[in-house]
Amino acid sequence: MQYRIEIDTSPLKDMLYTLKKIRYLNKEDLKKILYSRAYRYMLFTNSLSTNDLIEILDNLSRGSEPKEDRLKWIYNEFKNCMENIDKYYSFVNSVELRKAEIIGSAYSRAMKYLFENAEIDVKVYIVIGGSDAYGVNLLDTKAIIMNSTHFLDNIDKFIAILAHEIHHKALWRSREIYWRLEKRGLIILKYIYDIMSEIVGEGVASIVASPYIMMEKYNLLKNNINREYAAVEEGIINIYEKFSEKRAREIFDKLYTNVGPIYMVGIDMALKIEKYLGRKDLIETLEDPTSYTFFKKYVTSLNEMENPYIYSEKLIKILGEVYRKIIEIY
Repeated sequence: MQYRIEIDTSPLKDMLYTLKKIRYLNKEDLKKILYSRAYRYMLFTNSLSTNDLIEILDNLSRGSEPKEDRLKWIYNEFKNCMENIDKYYSFVNSVELRKAEIIGSAYSRAMKYLFENAEIDVKVYIVIGGSDAYGVNLLDTKAIIMNSTHFLDNIDKFIAILAHEIHHKALWRSREIYWRLEKRGLIILKYIYDIMSEIVGEGVASIVASPYIMMEKYNLLKNNINREYAAVEEGIINIYEKFSEKRAREIFDKLYTNVGPIYMVGIDMALKIEKYLGRKDLIETLEDPTSYTFFKKYVTSLNEMENPYIYSEKLIKILGEVYRKIIEIY
């Protein structure tokens, strides 16, 4: 096992310093934020520009909301931070005091659902602004961005969500396959594979992060889980039979965004594979970067289940086509 996990609290501390002296900012203070790798990633992920951040900080210094509605959410998050800044300092102090413990705990959680030769090499940037945690693979495959706002009163939740993100980083081969399909011009299969791999990745990583966020939603929806399966199946078939890039992106976004059906189906399949075949079999599916083994194991265990969702023959054929093409080019 090879792993390296680093946690960088300086982006959070720099922003706290900036917000604390917001009325007296100089150019050097501003540059420290604007040129920070962590905040560049945060801005990129949230489709914000350098000028947007400058405007937000200027609004904060004057105590007035930005005119554009699209900027108000982050303005309000920074404003809330200024009003509760002691909580943020307390959080960053806790992380720094317990850094080794946090890394060890997150790593251990992730490894419960990873194969022995998994490679983990990540740098965690703690910031203010945006969703709770995410990667920025288009810019940096090692980076994990974690927004302190979501974890101020709960270090255990921070550890669990960090473990979720670490688990993703260990399954890095899925990105290689995605781009191989892109380079070969296999665009339809690329979009279908993206759904397949996210079902596997988000499903298992969400169990790693239990009982938080994704599992909370799953527990609310699990009695009607077949609706989530149907949405995923319909989405894949629509991409395959009525393909356009625009439609494929829209379908993926609908299935993925806001902890959508991709997460719910992934969790349910993973839990059932673990229940009926065992955790060892579930972990074995993660060693297959095509994601096909995960679906195959689920189908294998159908006879053991009560009222399971049964994928159509049409869908299984589509997944099989994706699998065979990946084997050919990988």
